[in-house]
Amino acid sequence: RMASYKNTFLKLLVAQLTHQDPLNPTEDKEFIAQLAQCTSLEELQPINKGMEQLHQSYLRQHTTSAAGFIGMQIEAKGDVISIANIGSEDKEKPAQSSPFFFNLPGPAAGGRWDIYRVGADGKPYGMPIYTKEFDALAAGRNGDQWSGMSADGNPCQDGAYIVVVTVVDENGKGMVVDTTTTGLIVGVETAVDGNHKLTLSDGRQLRYNDVEYITDPRLFASEGGEEETEEGKEKEEDDDKTGGGTGTTT
Repeated sequence: RMASYKNTFLKLLVAQLTHQDPLNPTEDKEFIAQLAQCTSLEELQPINKGMEQLHQSYLRQHTTSAAGFIGMQIEAKGDVISIANIGSEDKEKPAQSSPFFFNLPGPAAGGRWDIYRVGADGKPYGMPIYTKEFDALAAGRNGDQWSGMSADGNPCQDGAYIVVVTVVDENGKGMVVDTTTTGLIVGVETAVDGNHKLTLSDGRQLRYNDVEYITDPRLFASEGGEEETEEGKEKEEDDDKTGGGTGTTT
């Protein structure tokens, strides 16, 4: 685009010089100013290319960083949660929803959270299908999890739902509440603006810039002591060489 502006400027300048009045030519100062503008355009062109290369480099780094999220458990801004009964032996017993959290700017006297279906516009649709009331809560981060049951006691279908948290302070005044949701990242869809879409294991999608907390689930995995440490393996090898473990020799 910069080259296009430059070519247009040169055409106008040539046309001006060609058609100027010989008895009243362009003054030196004006002509020099126009040449200076042309020179500025010439100098800005490589700068523009450099900025474009820098932007592309930034996007590549951002994409690599986002790809590193795959397999990670994240917490991000949002109000969409999900339930999934995949792999459950008892299909009549619903799985709990993905956990959600909400931050309180001050102590709360009480409140409730409602579960809604997701409308076509991505907003809560219809009447709440489940409501839970709670008493006083301390300021800061609070969390909960939906059982996956509707208000009439029936299990809800797998899929995405919206949680809406309503809280009042000690004076009965409503409080602004920011909610966050959780999930396991299994894929990344890149975006030219760098705000990539992160696909979760349950099919939901969150934005890269909305991520607030990342954990590696492998750090918290427990196999009930089945994994052997290097120290344990060395001890077993020593026991095999000496002919015993905890037994006594005579």
